[in-house]
Amino acid sequence: MLYDDINLLTTQELLGLPPVKYLIEGLIPEEGFVGLCGASGDGKSFVALDWAMCLSEGKPWLGVYPVKQCPVVYVAAEGGRGIQQRVRAWMEHYGYVDLPAIYFLLSPLYVREEGTVEAFIEVLEDHDIWPGLIVLDTLSRSFGGGEENASADMGAFVDEITKLALGRRMAALVVHHLNAQGSRERGHTSFKGALDSMFMCKAEKGSDGKILRLGLFNEKQKDGADAPPVWMRPITEVAIGTVLRKRLL
Repeated sequence: MLYDDINLLTTQELLGLPPVKYLIEGLIPEEGFVGLCGASGDGKSFVALDWAMCLSEGKPWLGVYPVKQCPVVYVAAEGGRGIQQRVRAWMEHYGYVDLPAIYFLLSPLYVREEGTVEAFIEVLEDHDIWPGLIVLDTLSRSFGGGEENASADMGAFVDEITKLALGRRMAALVVHHLNAQGSRERGHTSFKGALDSMFMCKAEKGSDGKILRLGLFNEKQKDGADAPPVWMRPITEVAIGTVLRKRLL
């Protein structure tokens, strides 16, 4: 422990601390650790990507939620190059020819491996990139070796994500799967325990498997009131027939 880091506050100093600031108003706090969970095919990656691109352009999410414009790094470790179609469709729908403030990594970032976080921060510094948000899509593809249900392994993952976010004073958003029963997020409960905010995606689908409407539920907001549910429906589809953009019902 570094005893120089111990900073005792008086009551008045505590009460004088500034209120929580948000990247997306009421949803994603600045420098927060955020989880976005859902079953396979329930739209969690589409919400994460939509958030990321809106933040990179300073575009209100769904036209309703104010955002703080910031550069974003999106680690598309699970979808890989398939994310290209979703990004292109979003840009075409909104008339963008470029998104200069978002950066994509199409390979896993195994944050638990020794030296990975430090090396990644060094890459950001070498390229003079100061993101306000990093997205890891998904936890399983960023976990590396180890067991998600093990307290020590999940604790190490949480510690490294925290080190990464604090090391660059940015928020971290981790996209995660549900367990086999679909009742909660997969893995050890220390993941949810460490989060500042947590959201769950739940989709209602037609007989053809396409999403009819998508619900986003705020299951944890450590430093504020839980946001009310957001219901969305698809208004744009890409070639593979999946939802890209949604709006409030």
